Amino acid sequence: MSSRIPAPGSPAPDHDAPVLFAEEAQWNPAVVLWTIVALIVLGGVAVVGWRWSEARTAAKTEAFLGTYVQTKDNVTRLGLLEANGSLPAVVGEALPLGATLLQTGEPVAAAKAYLLAAEHAKGPLLGTALLGAAQALAEQGKPDEAVALLRRLVTEKGTEGSRPLALLLTSRFLKVKGDAAGSKQALQELKAKYGTSPFASEADELLKKS
Repeated sequence: MSSRIPAPGSPAPDHDAPVLFAEEAQWNPAVVLWTIVALIVLGGVAVVGWRWSEARTAAKTEAFLGTYVQTKDNVTRLGLLEANGSLPAVVGEALPLGATLLQTGEPVAAAKAYLLAAEHAKGPLLGTALLGAAQALAEQGKPDEAVALLRRLVTEKGTEGSRPLALLLTSRFLKVKGDAAGSKQALQELKAKYGTSPFASEADELLKKS
């Protein structure tokens, strides 16, 4: 029977020493207990931190809305929106401001308001924001940028309600820039995908004239 030769400098094996492997492999109840306690404490700290952050956001939102309501100048309002762009309440204020700016002949400011809303909006609100921004860009003589936003709109989740109008506007803006084939294709897509939409009948009339 062969015996293992100890490495140089290592102590000679003691055959009478107890085997500790089985005991060391078991969980130490104290370690398990303190691990659980630590996890509970960390979870509590996370909840407290989240609630503190939520309370801070609510306070900032209240202060922002208080100042915004008192401000009558639309350009100043836009500045307030840009300064508080991370607040969820900004979306709800940026959309009507964009519409007002568009109606009063300020497409540059309107585009900024709509794009600011688009940064945080989702679903139908995102569709509205992108439609408004595209219209504002088109009025600035930027049909390429407008079409790019509309093409984004037709692929975003939750914007289905805005897609028929987006395709109609795409056709209109492409026609302005001289892309007759692209304009016709957008109308055909509108009719094929959204035949029951009120905009489909308008697309049909435009196709008959093209």
